[in-house]
Amino acid sequence: MDQQKVRRILLPLVGVALTGICVGVFKFAAFGVDPYQSFMSGMDALVPIPFGTLATAFALGPLIDWFNRKVSGPLLHGKRASRGV
Repeated sequence: MDQQKVRRILLPLVGVALTGICVGVFKFAAFGVDPYQSFMSGMDALVPIPFGTLATAFALGPLIDWFNRKVSGPLLHGKRASRGV
């Protein structure tokens, strides 16, 4: 493999690992920086399944899909993007 392919594979993996470490440290501190984070920390203490997991499972996919159709697609293509973008 050439150097660019190796870089394109390694950088996302390093980014995901670094994000996981940072989120873990943030959750361990349990301070919250805004009302939403404080709410999530409180719900984690009350609900046996982490509330953030449920919110991510049911809300993140539709939110990403909406953002891709309404924001990313038009910015990248200058028109209404198809659903597959």
